[in-house]
Amino acid sequence: MGYYILGDSVSKKELCFMVGTFAGVSVLVLSKASSTTGTADDGTDHSEDKSKYLIGLAGALVGALSFSGISIITRKIKEFILVS
Repeated sequence: MGYYILGDSVSKKELCFMVGTFAGVSVLVLSKASSTTGTADDGTDHSEDKSKYLIGLAGALVGALSFSGISIITRKIKEFILVS
């Protein structure tokens, strides 16, 4: 986002890290959610629902995009204040 909005340069090292991170996140998203069901000895139910998995992934995506957007807006405001 910073490259497109602010015109920041991106080094080859940073590009490799971004591709690696994207690949890791893609592996997490495309993996199947654990759907183990059962009860423990004390009678509590330990079932993991796929909807919780998807809600967690959606929350992480929204959080990451929000953080990057806020960081870029903050940098843009700082540059505007320094120029003024």
